[in-house]
Amino acid sequence: MDPATSYGILSLLPPLVAVVLAFITRDAVFSLLIGILVGIGVTGQNILFGFTGLVQDALGNADFIWVVCIEVFVGIMVAYFQKSGAIDAFTKKISKRNINAVGAQVISWLLGIFIFFSDYFSPLYVGTVMKGITDKARVSREKLSYICSSTSAPVCTLIPFSAWGVYEAGLLVGLGAFADKTIATNAVVKMVPYNFYGIISIALVGLIAMGIVPDFGPMRKAEKRARETGKVIADGAKPMLGKELEQIKPNEGVEANLLINFFGPAVIIIGVTLGTYLVTGNAKTLEGFIAAVVFQFVTMLFQKMATVQELEEQ
Repeated sequence: MDPATSYGILSLLPPLVAVVLAFITRDAVFSLLIGILVGIGVTGQNILFGFTGLVQDALGNADFIWVVCIEVFVGIMVAYFQKSGAIDAFTKKISKRNINAVGAQVISWLLGIFIFFSDYFSPLYVGTVMKGITDKARVSREKLSYICSSTSAPVCTLIPFSAWGVYEAGLLVGLGAFADKTIATNAVVKMVPYNFYGIISIALVGLIAMGIVPDFGPMRKAEKRARETGKVIADGAKPMLGKELEQIKPNEGVEANLLINFFGPAVIIIGVTLGTYLVTGNAKTLEGFIAAVVFQFVTMLFQKMATVQELEEQ
């Protein structure tokens, strides 16, 4: 199949099927699978052999491998955050101020804006950090999920040197709109004011977090349940965060330094990503995560928070 082939309006069918099924079945994986199969059918390929060929191509694709590597290092980072006690330290620091629901929501929103370099890392980081604070303030997990998800990707789309910016520049070059990534990146920068989805989404989250725009629909019901009964998680809901991460606890007597253990890794990722973008014109997000994990590993050893063996097991 020629990758440049245009299928017109039929190109909208696979994502439309996936989105509709996601609403009907509440199962994202199943819906995406059916959407992929519909896409294979649209291109005129055999469903069975086309799917296996697609999987083989994807597994050997450099972009897919890059995403997998990002996810691996994101998982390691969050595990190290737990082991260092940085998340507990931040939670205790904020909890001393008796933050109410609006305050907890606004902090979650601002933290999501701060983690602008990766829409993979942002929801996992902000959700893990803030859930203890929002639970205490009786903010539903549905509300926290909305704040995390609707801040992460939109923020990334507005930052040219984020993973999204690099991806968009690559698409423009691949489509033949520009000759090289430098020119394409300049175009991405100029398109930022017209990224209405990103701008409106971030602004709307902020307005809802501040209580200026009231909750509505199912979110209103979820918030009413949380405020009146204290049930921040709906009956029958299945938390998506793996139990393995929740079981990781800091060693006895460990006291985290917020500047080093909590903010340090994020600052390093920003520094590496922004630095490589300014020097080479290509943001090295993966290298930023690797540098942050190495920083966590070394600092935790020097602070005697864990042994080499304990850190290797995380």
